[in-house]
Amino acid sequence: MGQAVAGSVRLKKTAVPDVLETGIWLARSFRGQGAARAALAAVLSLAAGRGYATVTAETDAGNQAALGTLRSIGFDASAPAGHNRVTASIALAGFRPLSGSPATGPSVR
Repeated sequence: MGQAVAGSVRLKKTAVPDVLETGIWLARSFRGQGAARAALAAVLSLAAGRGYATVTAETDAGNQAALGTLRSIGFDASAPAGHNRVTASIALAGFRPLSGSPATGPSVR
């Protein structure tokens, strides 16, 4: 893929102490190759390594690819009846990163 941008992932503080929020965007040409799962594992490792308790994410109920990725890494995802948005969360106590996922990195903003 050369110099192509694969996507972006964010990890930011929320109004709740010890809870961070994550989100990811991935270019179509990189989907289905494990990049999203690896990126999420990296930010979860970062959050766990810095002592945060929980990470949350939000997506559309119809985004089965995102839901599958979130669930595959351990997020619990649910949507209230009649709502199109799914809120997912993962408790970081005992979180085991994928091999090769960094536990340190850029600052959490």
